[in-house]
Amino acid sequence: MKNQLVVQILNEFANMLDMQGVKWEPFAYRRAARTIESLAEPIEQIYAQGKLEDLHGVGEVIAKKIEEIIETGSLKYRDELKAKTAVDLDRFSSLLIKHEQKEHLKRQYSIAGDILTFRRCRRQYGMYKLRCYRPAKTIQFYFGTVIHQTLDLAHEHYLGRLDPTLKSTVPSDEQIQSYFLAAESSLRTRGIVPFSRTQRESALKLLRRFNRYYGPKLYPRVRDTECRLQMDLGKMVMQGVVDVLLTSPASRGLEIWDYKGSELPSGEKMRRILHDYELQMRVYSLLYSHKYGDKPDEAVLVFLNELKSDPPTREEERRAFFRLKVNSAAMKDALTEFMESVEMIENERVKTGIRWEPPSVRAIPERRNCDVCDFKCGCESAIAAYGYKPMIPKAV
Repeated sequence: MKNQLVVQILNEFANMLDMQGVKWEPFAYRRAARTIESLAEPIEQIYAQGKLEDLHGVGEVIAKKIEEIIETGSLKYRDELKAKTAVDLDRFSSLLIKHEQKEHLKRQYSIAGDILTFRRCRRQYGMYKLRCYRPAKTIQFYFGTVIHQTLDLAHEHYLGRLDPTLKSTVPSDEQIQSYFLAAESSLRTRGIVPFSRTQRESALKLLRRFNRYYGPKLYPRVRDTECRLQMDLGKMVMQGVVDVLLTSPASRGLEIWDYKGSELPSGEKMRRILHDYELQMRVYSLLYSHKYGDKPDEAVLVFLNELKSDPPTREEERRAFFRLKVNSAAMKDALTEFMESVEMIENERVKTGIRWEPPSVRAIPERRNCDVCDFKCGCESAIAAYGYKPMIPKAV
């Protein structure tokens, strides 16, 4: 298992880039190292499956360097920089924490990447997540992902992790645009592009507006971003990534926040989506409680696309910031629902093999989800619900 070797070399490489005065890149390599450090499965296994770029913070460039480390045990560019650097980083190697290797690897289940994806559409989950088909259209991922990554950089900006001289300053409109372009460039290497110029401009305007009106009060409360949490449940590992941990203005406790690049789901048809978002936040609360020994004061879903006006109206703010109180009973119910979904996934693995049956018409996702699905014309439920033309016409 080469996880710790990859983490060590990526962190060393980031330190050397810092010494060279390089901006942005050290942060990217450290973020990739944190992702790999949190893995329970060997990085070689992920590499063998061709899934390195599916890891958070790992794009094409970093994936190639991880590949080199796995195959050679070293990184040529790191070694070249090391030869030029006066500081001997090897003498700090004894400070590395040695992780006990496990003989039997447990399956990891993420609340967002596995459970919510499966609950939205079991066929899409099976085909894209488990069978690793790459979607022909990735535009549906653009809006929410570019917002998440840009705000992550804005938080890192305020915390001084991108540039210590910028610590405790709110990014300007120009800086938000530069972070937006950096996030967009990263997405483009993975084939994720905006649907139109209008969608791209809308995302940038929304980010500037949120940063301008809420950044000054929000960023000083940020304690951590992209917080990875795990909980060993015996036969499997439950995990999740909290967008932001913030201090509560009413107490010394913390709040967990998650950004959504959509509007607040409303109406009968959207009730199931809102319920799943609530489940997500209660699972995060449970994971937080397991790690820190105390539940968060509050969980907040931020529906950024509700903030349409400049400045946002009070009604828009009311709909944008959806607050959930956290209690032990709700977290217990969330754990039960999580485990039931895992059991359903495991049953589907055995029952359907490689086919992965479509959901029933009653459980079909909303149309915008089906519109971009590569399997819609062979999905009886989607054809019945939304009238897509069948791949193979019925005999008459």
